[in-house]
Amino acid sequence: MPANDPDVRYCATAIIDLLGFSAHLEAGGNDVRTTIGREAIARLEILEKAIHLMNLERCAVPIAYPKEISYQRINDAIILGMDLPDLVTPSLGETCRHGTSPNDIERHFDLRLYDGEGGAQRFEVDARARLQTDVEDLIKFVGLVARLHGFVNAREHERVFPGAKTICATGFRRRFNRADGREDPLAANFSFANAFVAGRSLRGASFFIDDALARLVSLNAFALNLVRYACFVDHPKKFDPAEEKRDELYLETERVLSNPQTVELFRRAFVFREMDAAFLGYLQVIRPLSEFLTGTKEAATKSWFSSFAASVLGCIRTGPDLATMRAGGAPEPRPRLLLNDISCDIRVLLELIESGSSPTADAKDREELLRGSLLVSAPPWPGSGTL
Repeated sequence: MPANDPDVRYCATAIIDLLGFSAHLEAGGNDVRTTIGREAIARLEILEKAIHLMNLERCAVPIAYPKEISYQRINDAIILGMDLPDLVTPSLGETCRHGTSPNDIERHFDLRLYDGEGGAQRFEVDARARLQTDVEDLIKFVGLVARLHGFVNAREHERVFPGAKTICATGFRRRFNRADGREDPLAANFSFANAFVAGRSLRGASFFIDDALARLVSLNAFALNLVRYACFVDHPKKFDPAEEKRDELYLETERVLSNPQTVELFRRAFVFREMDAAFLGYLQVIRPLSEFLTGTKEAATKSWFSSFAASVLGCIRTGPDLATMRAGGAPEPRPRLLLNDISCDIRVLLELIESGSSPTADAKDREELLRGSLLVSAPPWPGSGTL
């Protein structure tokens, strides 16, 4: 089979998987008619709500979404995937891209354009720009998955459920069509298989991403800044009796630099790292905010939101202090971020940064107010009785 077979695609898959779902069903005697069984099924509604919100936003703000993305819920998991550009596809026998071969250069660039003086410099500029363009959809993909993860975990924890584990992995797939002619994105898909099998080794209601994806996302300087912040995760702080006495009864947490974890998948070594989804969620707005990030436009400063806008834009522009990060210390102070999961319409953030006000948020407030007034003033249905 040729190395550049067009039916074989390098791709990324994310699995957002509810923790303890099977055990939840078992506790209800594997009978969904029981109270415990009904509560387990209610957890699936959280996943459906997340998909619904994603679809609404995707129609409203297409610039913040990858051009092509597949997704589906299978039992207690949401599975999302996308194909990656040919330029970042690993060489035959490799699991990630290690440089660019002369054959790749000839295949992806018209070298006649770089004849003459300064051709090498022009090629370098064009190649870098091509890479930046090619990874743009992947950056949006990881940001979207992070926002879905944040939403699912928040709703799970509200109901004292264990939350969801999210794993993003790379791999190859071969295009396969069902009998009805539609493509099945999960058939013969090793990125899906890699993410699924890695779940046996990666623990907790956390967000994990493999090194190959993190490297590709970080080709964009602004995305790299967010990845750097995301590498610091909250862990319970160990009790130290030598510290100053505290009267409050609470569990302290500390931000620590997460450790890379090597996982063997189908006899190949992959490296995963836990990351903070709250920071990665802002990957989805790098493209819409590009003019503000580069300084072409100034964010609104005369509004209640200006300090939050400055914090958000600042952490995307500059990232954490590298000297502190190299020493293993968490960046201080932690940037002030707004809630940015999939329940938060992305247009609100963009509008507030641009003008200091949000027509989208105002419309939602009016809608909620109208709905509330209708609920109060509406007469009872005929035959419904009086409350």
